[in-house]
Amino acid sequence: MKFVAPPVSMVRSSVLMVALSLTYGCNDSDARRHVASAVEDPSPTVHRSVKIGPQHDVSRTGGHGFESAELIVEEKSAVHSGFKLAPLPDAEPTLFEREAIIDVEDTDTDFFADAQALMEEERVEDAVIAYRKALGKDGENAEIWFKLGRAYNMLGKDTRGMECLEEAIDYKSDHAGAYSTMVRVMLDRDENKSALSYAKTLREIEPKSFRSAFLLGRSYARLKMWKESVAAFEESLEEDPEHLWANNNLGYSALQIGEYEMAVFAYEVATGLEGARPSMFNGLGYAYERLGEPVHAMVAYDAAIEMNPRFVKAVINRERMAAKLTPEQQDEYAAFQLELPPLDTEAVEEKPVATASAATAGGGDSVDAGDAGFASAPADETQSP
Repeated sequence: MKFVAPPVSMVRSSVLMVALSLTYGCNDSDARRHVASAVEDPSPTVHRSVKIGPQHDVSRTGGHGFESAELIVEEKSAVHSGFKLAPLPDAEPTLFEREAIIDVEDTDTDFFADAQALMEEERVEDAVIAYRKALGKDGENAEIWFKLGRAYNMLGKDTRGMECLEEAIDYKSDHAGAYSTMVRVMLDRDENKSALSYAKTLREIEPKSFRSAFLLGRSYARLKMWKESVAAFEESLEEDPEHLWANNNLGYSALQIGEYEMAVFAYEVATGLEGARPSMFNGLGYAYERLGEPVHAMVAYDAAIEMNPRFVKAVINRERMAAKLTPEQQDEYAAFQLELPPLDTEAVEEKPVATASAATAGGGDSVDAGDAGFASAPADETQSP
C-alpha cells in the first residue's frame, strides 16, 4: 500500500495537542494517547528541556537531566506536569542593605543630628551607628553617605569608607566633599592614578577653590608630573598666597624641573610663615645652591640645623657647601652670621631625622616624592570637608 503523508495541518494539530496536554492537562482521550508511554512508566521521565528565559540554557538534553529547566512527567500527573526551575543564585546584598540600620520603633529621632554631635565629641564609632540609622530613614541622602564614609575613614576602614563615598557621588555627582575625601584616601593608599582622576573632577566642580588646586597638585606630584604640579600649586596660591604647605610643595616641584628662582621664592615664603619646618629651610638652601648663591645656601642650611641639630641631610649639605666657599664668600658668610637674629627653635617640634630618607630637597641626589619627601597638608586641612 502506498503511504500518503497526512496534511501539514494535521501534523501541526497533533504536536500542539501533545504540548497542551503536557503543560495544562486535557480530558480528551486522544490527547492522553499521545502520552501513553509516560503513563506506563512508573518512574519520572525527564523530557527534552526547553528554553524558558534568558537565564537558562538553550540546549536540549534528549532525555537526560537538565538542571535549569526540566519537564518532569509522573504517572499520576502526566497531563498536569509543568516546568521545574532551578532556583536563581542568591543576590548579593546592596550597600544600603549592608549599611543601613532601620529602627522601626524610633521614627522621631534625628539620627543625623545625633551623629554630627557625636563626631564633635570625637565619638566616631558611636557616630557611625547613628549615621547608619539615619540611612535607614533616608537611604538616598548623599550627605549621610558622605559623612558615614568619612567616619569609616577616620576609623581606618578605608574600603567601607570609599564605598560610602562612591554612593554619595552616585546620588550627588558634584559632591565636592566626597571627591576631596576620595583623593586624600587614595593618596594615603598610594593609589595615585585614581587620586588624580578624582582630583581632576574635583577641579571641574570647584574651578576656583584652594582645595581643588592643592589636591590636584599633590596628585600630579605623586606621579612625578612636575610641570603639572607646579601649575596646580601656583593656582592654589592664587587663592591662599600664604599657605605653608602649598608654598613648600611649589618649591619642591619647581626644583624638580630646574625652576630654581621659583623654588627660592616659594621656599622663602614658606620659611617665613609660622610652622615652618627644618626641611623647608634645607630645601631653600638647596635651591640657593642650585641657583649659584652658596652663601645664602649656607645660611639656610644653618637655620635647618639650628631647628634640628640632628637633621643629617642639612648637616651633610652644609659641610659640602662650606668646603666650596672661596675666601671672599667665607667673609660674606661671616657678615651674614653677624646680622642674622637668633632663630626661635621652640616654635618647631619635629622628630630628629637620621637618614637620607628625610627626603628634603637638598643634597643634589634624587629625592623620592613620598609622604616624607613631598609634604602633604597638615591634619586640619586634610580633614576638612
